[in-house]
Amino acid sequence: MRQAKELTNARKIISMIKAGEGITSASIADIMGYTPQNFNDKLSRNTLRLDEIIKIIHHYGYSIEISKSGMTLKL
Repeated sequence: MRQAKELTNARKIISMIKAGEGITSASIADIMGYTPQNFNDKLSRNTLRLDEIIKIIHHYGYSIEISKSGMTLKL
């Protein structure tokens, strides 16, 4: 099993997706219905909401797992 990366903010999560998928912020902005400038502003200010991050990661086939004492939640 691959070790999980520490992704402490939305910018790191989006950077990982962009690198893994070979896409730009503009393509993610388009999926979200934002202008590229507005999306980059949200990243810069770290104001992407969890539901927005989940929408992005699901669009590209990723998921989030939260684990504690044998219990795992998948978002």
